[in-house]
Amino acid sequence: MGRLRNALLMVLMAVPLACSAPAPPPSPQLGKIAERPWEPMKSAEYRMATAKLGPMPNSGLLLPVVSPDGQWIASLQTPPNSPVSLEDFIRGDRCEGNSLLLRQTTPDAPARAVCEAGAMWAAWSPAGGTLVFTARGSDGRGELGIHDLASGATSRRAVGPRRLAMPAVSPSGNKIALVNADNFPASSQIYIMDLSARTFQPGPPLSEGSRQLWPQWVDEQTLVFLDWTREPPTRPAYSAEAAAKAGSDSGGGAASSLCRWTAGQDDVQTVAPLGSLPTTFAVLQLLVSISGPVSPDGKAWVCYDRLADHLTVVDLAKGTRRSLAEQTRAACWMGPDLLAAADKDLFVYTDKGPAEGSRLLRGLWVPLWASREGDTILLCTLGFAEDAFELVRVYLVWRR
Repeated sequence: MGRLRNALLMVLMAVPLACSAPAPPPSPQLGKIAERPWEPMKSAEYRMATAKLGPMPNSGLLLPVVSPDGQWIASLQTPPNSPVSLEDFIRGDRCEGNSLLLRQTTPDAPARAVCEAGAMWAAWSPAGGTLVFTARGSDGRGELGIHDLASGATSRRAVGPRRLAMPAVSPSGNKIALVNADNFPASSQIYIMDLSARTFQPGPPLSEGSRQLWPQWVDEQTLVFLDWTREPPTRPAYSAEAAAKAGSDSGGGAASSLCRWTAGQDDVQTVAPLGSLPTTFAVLQLLVSISGPVSPDGKAWVCYDRLADHLTVVDLAKGTRRSLAEQTRAACWMGPDLLAAADKDLFVYTDKGPAEGSRLLRGLWVPLWASREGDTILLCTLGFAEDAFELVRVYLVWRR
């Protein structure tokens, strides 16, 4: 499996990545932008200003995660020439040298390590005061880390499984959904940690042959997640043209569905079929370039449809799917009905706008975070070093 260094942005440049040799060093001109004051744009909808915030690590595995208030950003840092593959990362293998860095989103703010070794997945509490992460302990066991912004204190605890992945914090901050990946890729299951009750228990019922991944909270009691089975889909989910576009990676896949589960229920509800995900790489790529898949109002979920090579928005109530423009591959919500999405440029999509979206910026960008009002966006682009991003803040005034 080729290294994912720069894959989180290179995926926007060409066909979806597959097993291949490492990509060549990126051009520093991609997505380059200078600071500029308020000025009219070639759009009747908004005017904008930009501010460069400086470099940050590009692990080649996960995008940095931004606190809900947009004031802090955490990024994974891997050692140079790290051999970590996607399968390794989901299982937590060979991650001993990874660290998790935290900095403010102010120009050239210094970074500090909240986890110096064994760091993996990270997520913020909705209130923004807590950063949670998974890590491998010195004894090889999986640990849950909790960093408190106010005190600067970090605690780590082993909770049972040796391999923990994909943490998601509930709206109250009292529950954390985690993937127990001890038996991955044969199987994986979502567990729920209740911080108040100090319990760690299985969440959604696991059917035979299934792998539960990518949990996201819709409300305090309800999760949506990916169910990836070993059984073939009952009917083709994509056209032959779309399958051909994915190449050899599309054959012999396993059926996947977006599912919903509410605590206390014995059954899992299928929200929408997502088609065949042929490899572990495809499973990770589904949401690896999406910052916060669930919309702020909890009514929609967005993912990258690898076979069709575009973003897909799923209505969580109706299960209907809406496709964005071809080669849209990264996104973040800017409000309940506004989505910033990137292909070779950065676009804004809304139900009432044009189907192809409205161009916001030219160049290669990945949107990381946006305010609920949609007036501020944090973006990253390829840095001048192979293992770095450049972080940029964009201010918008909408003419509504």
